[in-house]
Amino acid sequence: MARMASGDVKAFEELMSAYGAAAQRYAFRVFRDRQISEDVSQELFLKLYRNASRYEPAGKFTTYFYKVLNNLCLDTLRRMNRKSLPDFQSF
Repeated sequence: MARMASGDVKAFEELMSAYGAAAQRYAFRVFRDRQISEDVSQELFLKLYRNASRYEPAGKFTTYFYKVLNNLCLDTLRRMNRKSLPDFQSF
């Protein structure tokens, strides 16, 4: 993450190759949909890249990684549930 914060593109590629499959598997277990899990995984790595300078290595990286991924899954579920609610103006 420190290398990525300094703009090292190779570090970003290494992070994606090391954790990309794990992110997709986790998201697939949540959504049971391959397209949504791929979208959430891509959003995760974009978020990690954008916020790399704010990462503080106080604990293990995997803990941080899965916390961000879990929060993205929850946010996506909330968005999906809002879309499925009926439009109250149509009543």
